[in-house]
Amino acid sequence: MTGEAAFAASLGAGLRSLRTKLGLRQDDVARRARSAGVTWARSSVAALESGARNLSAFEWLLLPRIYGCTPDDLLRLVDLQAIRSDAAPDETDRKVAARLDMPPEEVASLAIELWGRSVGEERDARAGVSGSARSVQAVRGHVTRTLVAELAAVVRTKRSEH
Repeated sequence: MTGEAAFAASLGAGLRSLRTKLGLRQDDVARRARSAGVTWARSSVAALESGARNLSAFEWLLLPRIYGCTPDDLLRLVDLQAIRSDAAPDETDRKVAARLDMPPEEVASLAIELWGRSVGEERDARAGVSGSARSVQAVRGHVTRTLVAELAAVVRTKRSEH
């Protein structure tokens, strides 16, 4: 399953859960959508909830209005771990895994759990530098060591809990 398909399935399951928690039927959600300016029928809601239908940017922006929630509530519906669990570890994940003596898939999964992205993506976001190749490399190295320490601390905590 691609990341996009996993996102659609996770969001759909979350929206179905939210709808039932609110005591709404699919027809009710479709009616709310139409009053917000989105041309949904009950079948549109069913397809969305099953993960068979993707949202347009316009629809995504109107979801809080349709469901009576905040954008943050919507993001909490999505299981980021499930979306990225099938993603292959990147080069940085593999290098960090070797340092921590862990399988790369475990490092990739833990990184997603902690930061919502791979170790390399988190490193680049934190480093956020430009300049000479040498200075960028130095900053990235420092940030990577910090990330490895954070991951190692979480691994120690998880192992001590078991």
